[in-house]
Amino acid sequence: MKVEWKKGYAIGVEEIDGQHQELFARLNALLEGEENGRGEKELLATLAFLDDYTKRHFAAEESLQRRFAYPHYEMHAAEHRHFLRTLAELHERIATSGPTAQNVKLACHSLESWLITHICTIDRPLGEFINRNRNQEWEKWLRSQF
Repeated sequence: MKVEWKKGYAIGVEEIDGQHQELFARLNALLEGEENGRGEKELLATLAFLDDYTKRHFAAEESLQRRFAYPHYEMHAAEHRHFLRTLAELHERIATSGPTAQNVKLACHSLESWLITHICTIDRPLGEFINRNRNQEWEKWLRSQF
């Protein structure tokens, strides 16, 4: 079952929205792999991608928040750390029991739930903050980071 990117998921910051859309595409590849009997292989590829991609995405978001004094930085960073712990727990499960169909289902559910909730409740206020305060300095910085 595919997870559709909806216009309502956009936070209004093209650079960040583009990265979020890439995360949806990767989640959909995992879901498609699960449906087509390639879930175990796709799970390993997805987790390897997420290990690198989320760290870069989170670092860029957090750098922006610190640089421009985002008032909810601590809460936002805590949510990122929570997701990184979720990824670590998935890795531990796979190391113990392998990339089983059960672990594929768990990963799909965890990733979909966290991603949508995070975008809609945590990233949306960040997008509003960015768009209220955007200027030439922000534009230049955003293009260099995302």
